[in-house]
Amino acid sequence: MSQISFAWELGTNAGHVAQIAFPAEGLLAQGHRVACALRDLNAASGLPAECSLLQAPVWLPEVKGLPDPPLNYAEILLRFGYHDPACLNRMISAWRSLFQSMRTDVIVANHGPTALVAARSLNIPAVVLGEGFTIPPVCAPMPNMRPWAQVPAERLASSEKLVTGSINAVLQKYASRPIANLADIFAGPRLLCTFPELDHYRERGDRYYGPIVRNEIGLETEWPEGKGSRVLVYMQPGHRDLLRMLEILSALDCVVLAVVPGLGEDARKRLESTNLRISADPLKLEPLLETCDLAVSYAGHGLVSVCLMAGVPLFLLPTQLEQYLLALRVQNMGAGIAINPEGAQPSYVNSIRQMLASDDYKARAREFADRHAGFDRQAQRDALCTAIENAIEGAPRGG
Repeated sequence: MSQISFAWELGTNAGHVAQIAFPAEGLLAQGHRVACALRDLNAASGLPAECSLLQAPVWLPEVKGLPDPPLNYAEILLRFGYHDPACLNRMISAWRSLFQSMRTDVIVANHGPTALVAARSLNIPAVVLGEGFTIPPVCAPMPNMRPWAQVPAERLASSEKLVTGSINAVLQKYASRPIANLADIFAGPRLLCTFPELDHYRERGDRYYGPIVRNEIGLETEWPEGKGSRVLVYMQPGHRDLLRMLEILSALDCVVLAVVPGLGEDARKRLESTNLRISADPLKLEPLLETCDLAVSYAGHGLVSVCLMAGVPLFLLPTQLEQYLLALRVQNMGAGIAINPEGAQPSYVNSIRQMLASDDYKARAREFADRHAGFDRQAQRDALCTAIENAIEGAPRGG
């Protein structure tokens, strides 16, 4: 059996661990050894106990003084050590030591670009696993992530040239084959774990394996008593509009079930009312979504996928670019409304009333659910595990 090493380097969402844990469970069941190098070890509770656990090398703090906001994937990497070959080499050296110590046979990178460069320098096969945003398209230069903004082509080309130069300087140090462009480090098997309609970069030629969602996790509960539309709220306690949203929904005489992970007991009691109940713990959502009229969320990929697969429309309040791009995809298919986190705040009351009064949003969400009614999670896991196993023997090696 083989040693399979998962690597999570960038991003703060604990959903990265869920994406790793899902195929890891299948690979362990087939007798493979699995190690997981995580950016945030506090999120490791979602991993199988049989996994070896390691701290991933991470660049801290972000490089300052760069054009803001970043406009393509290359400009993201400039903030994490790719601005200077010497800095990048320290990160690559740490990843190399980690993979060598485990005698890794294949690397599975989940938002782990530096792990992919290290894999190339070691001549180890690598697989890319993730949602649309974390697996940029194969093109050069990397595209503008803000399609509504006018971006000079020379800026995109310049940032890519700088990043590619840093990578090639490090690869030369290890006598490894250089890359022609940034997309080359993502050229191995690409396991896009989303649906085409939810791809941040829009549909491309890759195979889509479907979203990784953990429906079995969470407490069982029921909707609060009361009449009116049933609204599920899933937000973080630090979201700027959490309190405002709960107040609006309570005043609209909706039956509201809110999931706010980590919310303190005092705050929960202060916010709850006769038609509003709050859980600080994750809930099993599938039974609740069967009779849900609307979901309100910050546009996390997992929750958006689960809601749409249940035919539930979404009112989305993203806080950053990745979430906003996904929210726009939902809005463009007519299954929800996306609020621009960088724009002026609209009238939330009118928008929510509009969604609850119209059948159009639910109809579009229902169409999405019907298109993916045959989605099989066991078949999905089998396909992911097979792709990872095939990479060990069948994929061309870098270097």
